[in-house]
Amino acid sequence: MAQTKKQKEAANKRRREQARTRAAKKRMLAAMEKSLGIVTVACSASNVPRRTHYNWMRDDLNYRRSVEDIGETALDFAEGKLLHQIREDNITAIIFYLKTKGKQRGFVERTEAVQMTPEHEWDPHKNPFEYLHAELSNTNN
Repeated sequence: MAQTKKQKEAANKRRREQARTRAAKKRMLAAMEKSLGIVTVACSASNVPRRTHYNWMRDDLNYRRSVEDIGETALDFAEGKLLHQIREDNITAIIFYLKTKGKQRGFVERTEAVQMTPEHEWDPHKNPFEYLHAELSNTNN
């Protein structure tokens, strides 16, 4: 069955649009790699609207997996930088690492709540640990 001229034109138009979409996805993925997965920066660099990116994420499994892989690569990069800082004895990096990766070993920040009673009026200039010390002293007596 021979295609009519209109059908051929429509098929050619679809092929051109698909080729443009593939090229745009390729540009977007390259920009995502360069921006370490920051969507706004990648959209701007590749001239792809955010809405289009999220539509592709929803509709194209291969595209979504590629974006997720880029996110994992960016996370690996950041972890490498953190480990470098730890090797350089950066105390902030060490504390951050222990708070996030060392929880099972007890490196956790906990907040202690102390109930204020009427005889303990709150003084914003007083160190909260003084209230806690006083409360603990009363409990031990």
